[in-house]
Amino acid sequence: MKLTFLSACVTIAGLALSANAALIPQLEGYAVYTAGDFTGFWSDIHDGSLGSGGNVTLTSYDVMNGSVVSGGIANLKDGEYRDVFAKNGIVNNGATIKGSQTIGGTSPLDFSIINDQLSNLSDVFSSNGSNITPTSAWNGAIRLSGDNDLNVFTIDASDLKNIQELSIDLDEDEKILINVTNASGDVVGFRDGFNMVINNSYDEQIRKSLSNRVLFNFTETTEELNLNGTFFGTFLAMNADIKGQSGNLNGGLFAKSFYGQQQFHINSFDVPPTSVPEPATISMMLLGIFGLLGISKKKFEHKK
Repeated sequence: MKLTFLSACVTIAGLALSANAALIPQLEGYAVYTAGDFTGFWSDIHDGSLGSGGNVTLTSYDVMNGSVVSGGIANLKDGEYRDVFAKNGIVNNGATIKGSQTIGGTSPLDFSIINDQLSNLSDVFSSNGSNITPTSAWNGAIRLSGDNDLNVFTIDASDLKNIQELSIDLDEDEKILINVTNASGDVVGFRDGFNMVINNSYDEQIRKSLSNRVLFNFTETTEELNLNGTFFGTFLAMNADIKGQSGNLNGGLFAKSFYGQQQFHINSFDVPPTSVPEPATISMMLLGIFGLLGISKKKFEHKK
């Protein structure tokens, strides 16, 4: 199995990791963002907003605790919504909009900048890798555990379907970054019955509370990514079309497009906050941060 691991510690003076930090500043409060179209039905975004650079098509798909922002047309059939912004029009077919309805004008989101920032962030994350193998707990089960503030793993896309259970250990403020590689031109997905365990717990509330410390990064996935089931963590896949026919995602989804009936709960991955809007500047900052990867927490504590 092609699995690699990189232990890392990031200790940056003056860059505290906020418990409520967004993946990037513009998307604070957003559970889902797609560069292209978002199509959802028979479910809801339970908390957080929906941002889409393309058309938004929702059928009996509620967004009651956040806004819907579309760079195209918002097609709403049934369902309940709070505030809706659509650059090119709103088509209401039995939907209940309880807040504001805005067509045209300045969008709350700068889609071009956001797309660049998320793509650059994904590239920075994917630039890290090593050759240390994670633990195989039992056949079909993988345990990810490290002794550092940031533990980065690389998993080959072809191995995802072979993992029945992914067990993650998180101590104190530790975080897990999972880079999925070798997925160009392929349909990528998790096997039926896939399960995530965090700190040896199957309790949903415990796993939800820790989901902002887990990130799946799919830089090379250029076709379809199937997310059927329940997941705890943020999925960053700006080149992938997401299909989610069942289950829910606790964390955040940032992708090329989405089609399905998955439910979303916001708890996005924490990254060092920055107010710098330029993608190139953010990339330089993050490269500097991740340039410190490989400095173990134990080594740091030993020097204090």
